[in-house]
Amino acid sequence: MNHALNVKNRPKKKDFFAFETSEDAVTWTVFRALYDNGSICRALGYPLEDLQSLLFWGVPWPTGAHDPTARELVSVLIQLGEYDDYFSEPDVIVVLSGRILFVEVKYKEDNTRQRNYRGFSRYLTKSKSLFSCNPQSIKREGYYELVRNWIIGNRLAQRAGRQFTLVNLGLETCRESATLFGGQVADHGEFKFMTWTDLVMAIEEPISEWFASYLQSRQLLDATSNEVT
Repeated sequence: MNHALNVKNRPKKKDFFAFETSEDAVTWTVFRALYDNGSICRALGYPLEDLQSLLFWGVPWPTGAHDPTARELVSVLIQLGEYDDYFSEPDVIVVLSGRILFVEVKYKEDNTRQRNYRGFSRYLTKSKSLFSCNPQSIKREGYYELVRNWIIGNRLAQRAGRQFTLVNLGLETCRESATLFGGQVADHGEFKFMTWTDLVMAIEEPISEWFASYLQSRQLLDATSNEVT
């Protein structure tokens, strides 16, 4: 939290993180558990790739890890015209041997819509080729977080010479909005929606009793997932 890219938002993020039921706390706990288990690649659908690095909110994990991705991310954000005290910070960045994944996490809420988002022009002006529809249509739908991550992630992956995937992780209630956004992107990388149950089931092996209990206590698993416990 002390080094999250969005400097102005650090105090608020610390407050949110203090609540065990906050989106940030859930993100941290689940992906830390997957990291400690060595299960991140399988969970995200890339079992044959090797994990190179992991970043939470733009900061490498484990703390102090030296990774060029963080530096390149800042360079991309500056290139896009972002302010250095208000940088975008993707929830989770997973760097694999041949691919970079951004994970946009939604816990209890749907994907945020903001049709009057002032930053649309900044991101879309030089990135129209990343979408299959015109900027007006993108603004009308208003999924600014997904738009921003799609553009930033594509640029970062291009710099690294890797493929790009944006994963929208959430409850089943997010599927409709994810499908709408997915219909707007062009064939530059991969966009996919995953539920929390999808994430766990992809591990293809029983999870620990503690992890299963945590997922159930946060109501992340649906009724079909009992077999993973």
